[in-house]
Amino acid sequence: MQKNRREFLKKAGIAGAVAATAGAITATASNLKSGKSKKTEVLYKRSKNWDLYYEQAK
Repeated sequence: MQKNRREFLKKAGIAGAVAATAGAITATASNLKSGKSKKTEVLYKRSKNWDLYYEQAK
C-alpha cells in the first residue's frame, strides 16, 4: 500500500512540474514586446581598453 502511494505521488509530482513549466514558458513568450526604436543597438565599439582586454584574455 505504501509503495503504491509513493509511486503515485512521484508520477503526480513530475506531471505537475511539467505542466507548470509549460505554462510559465507560454506566459513568458506571450509577454514579449518588440521595440519601436529606429536606433541600432551597439554592443561593441572598438577602443583602447577593449584592445587591452582582448590581448590579456588570450
